[in-house]
Amino acid sequence: MHEGKLSNDDVTTIVVDVISFMIKFLTISDRDSKDAITMFSNIMNDVYENGGISKDTISYYIATELITKDVTPEKLKRNLASLDGFEQNKNLSVALLALYESTEIRDGKVKTSYDQAYTLLNSFSDSFSLDHLLVQTPEKESSDFKYYKDEGTGLLVLKENHDFPTSVSNGMDYELFTKTVLNRIGNLRIYYRDKNSGRGNTAIELKDYSGFYTYEAIEKRSKNLVDIIIDECMPAPNIDINAFKVISIKKAEANLPKMAELIERGLINEGDILYNTVVPDTSKATLLSEKYVNFNGEKLTLNEWGCKVTGWKSIRIYAYTAIEGEIETLQDKRLKLINDNI
Repeated sequence: MHEGKLSNDDVTTIVVDVISFMIKFLTISDRDSKDAITMFSNIMNDVYENGGISKDTISYYIATELITKDVTPEKLKRNLASLDGFEQNKNLSVALLALYESTEIRDGKVKTSYDQAYTLLNSFSDSFSLDHLLVQTPEKESSDFKYYKDEGTGLLVLKENHDFPTSVSNGMDYELFTKTVLNRIGNLRIYYRDKNSGRGNTAIELKDYSGFYTYEAIEKRSKNLVDIIIDECMPAPNIDINAFKVISIKKAEANLPKMAELIERGLINEGDILYNTVVPDTSKATLLSEKYVNFNGEKLTLNEWGCKVTGWKSIRIYAYTAIEGEIETLQDKRLKLINDNI
């Protein structure tokens, strides 16, 4: 890796996090693209201000955006399990099912064959198609499926011993039943278009779904599917948000002008009376130099003075210090100086 450049692993993480965010935020959560503009704008501003791309910074912005917009794993799972994955979100279903059909649990660990997932996607139109497990139009006489379409009325007919929930009832419009039940991603699978295409793909191992005739079976598969997709294939960025906030603040502070530059530019002068904004009446001190103040006849560093008058163990001295007669803090002056020179 060349100095200053991202590693291959970091690039991969960024691409995965961004694509995962777009799928979860825009498609599964059905948010407008304009809602994501601010986040990407913040990322680009950070790149500009710090002169480079940081994997952790991008992960931080993505993680915080999902949290602030209330895009939780639980809501993502509910939305994914209930959306129409055959007519309205077919491309999404194909992509996610390619991952799911290529993932298995071995020794308690989730293993995904990305080579197989790529093959399923790349060969989808030619060799594979989306297949319904509870079929769209079962034969009326079928002993396996507990529902059928009345061709005369176009309505749903349920047979005895069916296990559909109460929201699915006899006489329901069959098209609505198809969209809300049969087209859910949990009832869909990627499968071979014909037997010959299956013989020609010996490297592909597609799960066996024989015996899927009940709603309960589909519900169990649906839960397993959304758990693997959201928790394993598209997890939230792996970053400690609170820890990153501290690092980010320290990094930003390090890049801002120090006291010497504020003095050099005439934004503050030796001899000025300073006060701490938390205890303005009892904290007045005279600035002696870029590092020291005189407080009640005692020479202290700026940080020592700030901690002494507040009783704190540490302090962001610029953020809580102002010149007598002004409300603007030294931190405000630093930020203004940076913005005026952009």
